[in-house]
Amino acid sequence: MIYKKLSDKLGVKRSAYATIICACAVILAAALILSLVSLIPSYISKLDMTSNNMYTLSDTSREILETLDENVTIYQLSYAGEENETIRVFLERYAGETDKIEVVSLDIEEDAGIIGSYTSSSPESNSLIIVSEDRYRFIPYNRLFSYSTDAYYAAFTFYSYYYQNGVITSSFTDFLKYYAPYYGLYDGYAYEMQVTLALRYVSASELPSLYMMLGHSETGISEDLASRIADSGIELLPLRADTEDIPDDADCILLMPVTDITENEYNKLKEYIEGGGRLMLITTYSADAEFENLLRLTAEMGLSSDLNAYLCEDNENYCYSGYPELIIPDISDVSLADLLEKQESRVLLGGSTGITVSESLPDGVTVTPILTSSPDAYTKTDTENGLEFNEETDTRSTYLTGVAATTENGGGLVWFSSGAVIYDDYDIYSNFGNKLTFMLFLNTLTENEAAPEIAPAMSVDTLIDAGEPFIYTFLALFCLLIPAGLVVFAVIRYKKR
Repeated sequence: MIYKKLSDKLGVKRSAYATIICACAVILAAALILSLVSLIPSYISKLDMTSNNMYTLSDTSREILETLDENVTIYQLSYAGEENETIRVFLERYAGETDKIEVVSLDIEEDAGIIGSYTSSSPESNSLIIVSEDRYRFIPYNRLFSYSTDAYYAAFTFYSYYYQNGVITSSFTDFLKYYAPYYGLYDGYAYEMQVTLALRYVSASELPSLYMMLGHSETGISEDLASRIADSGIELLPLRADTEDIPDDADCILLMPVTDITENEYNKLKEYIEGGGRLMLITTYSADAEFENLLRLTAEMGLSSDLNAYLCEDNENYCYSGYPELIIPDISDVSLADLLEKQESRVLLGGSTGITVSESLPDGVTVTPILTSSPDAYTKTDTENGLEFNEETDTRSTYLTGVAATTENGGGLVWFSSGAVIYDDYDIYSNFGNKLTFMLFLNTLTENEAAPEIAPAMSVDTLIDAGEPFIYTFLALFCLLIPAGLVVFAVIRYKKR
C-alpha cells in the first residue's frame, strides 16, 4: 500500500526510488522492533524449545502458584560475576506466572547482613532463599540438581575410603557439595522441584507439627532428612517431654531413644496416644541399655522387642552381599511396595532387632505389618563371637522390623526397629528407599498431603535461549531479505525502463 502510494506520487518512471524508500522504511521499522524486543522479559523472550520442556513449569507448579495469596521473594545468592543466568531465567518463569513473586539478586559479600538473617552457613553461589511473611526456606546450590545413582555410589566409595584413612574429615553431605560439580555426579536439574516445594512450604497457612523428643542421647537427624521433612510441608520442633507438656498441636511425636525414657515421659506418651496422638518410634540394637519404660509403652499396643538382641538373616535373598546383619526385608505394606517399585528403591536395614506381636492384642488395637523378615531370621544376644547362626543358642523365627499399631480413636504408633531408615549412610545402598519409607509413614501419621511429585529434568545442557534466536532470526529476515528483495526488484525495474 505504501509502495503504491509512493509510486503514484513519484510517477511510474520513479517507482524504483519508491521501492528503495520502502526498503529503508522497513529497516527503520525493524530497528524499532528490535529495540522493543530487548525490553521484553526473559521469561517471554526465551522460549523453551528443549526436548523435555525442562524450562516450562509443570501443571503442579502452576496450581500452587494459582493458590498463592501472599507476596514471596526469591533471592538468588552469588558472588559478583557468578550469577547463573540459567537459574535466573528459570526463576523468572515463576515471576511471569504471578505478580505475587519477586526475584531479587543478592551479592554474598555485599549483602551478607540480609543473607545472615536466613542462614548461618556460608552459601555457595546461586543458592536460593525463598521468603514469605511467615516462613523462609534456604536451598543450597547442590540441591538444585538430581544425582546419578552410579556416580553417587562412586562418590560414596571414594569418600568412605579416604574418610576411614583420615584424609577426609568432613561429613559426606559437605563432601558432596564440592565433589558433585566436578565429577559428574549430577544427571539433571531439580530447579522446579525444589523451588515449587519451597513455595508450597512458605505459603502454607498451617503446617502439621512434628515434635522430636530429646534427652535420650539421640544423634539427631541429618540435613538431608530435615530437608525432606520440610519439603513435605511438616514443621519440625523440639520437645523435652520430661520437663515439658506435650503441646496440643502435636500431630506426631518422633522418638529415637538411645537410652530409656523416664517414668514421667512414659505417662505423658501413654496419655497422648490414648487421646488420639501418634508416635513415630525408631529404635536400634543396643548391647546393654535397658528400655523398661519404653517397652511398657509398646506393650500397651501389643508390641515388644528385645533391644539387646541383634536381628540377623540366614537367607541370602534377605541380606545384602551375604552380610547377615544387613537385612533386606519383605515389604508387607502395599502402598510402600508400590512406591519403592516406582522409585526403583528398596529397604536395607542394619542394627535391627525383631519386633513381635502379642497373641492377644489389647482391646481396640489393630496391628499392621510393614517390614517382615524371612522365617530364617534369628536374634543374637552374644555378638562377641560374630553374627553367624549358632544352632545351640539361636532360634529361627519370622520377625517384624516395621509395624503400625492403631487404636479405635485414631491414636497409635509406627515402629521401625532400625535407625537405618533415617541414616544417610544407607542412602546409596537403598537408593533412598529407607527415607522414602520413613517419609511415607510420617505423612500418614501427620495426615499430611505428601509433597507433590515433580520429576527432575534429565538434561544437563545449559539453557537454549530459544526465544531470542527465533525472534532475531525472524527480524533478520524481515530486515535483510525483504529490503534486499525490494532493492533487487527496484534495480531490475530501473534497468528495464
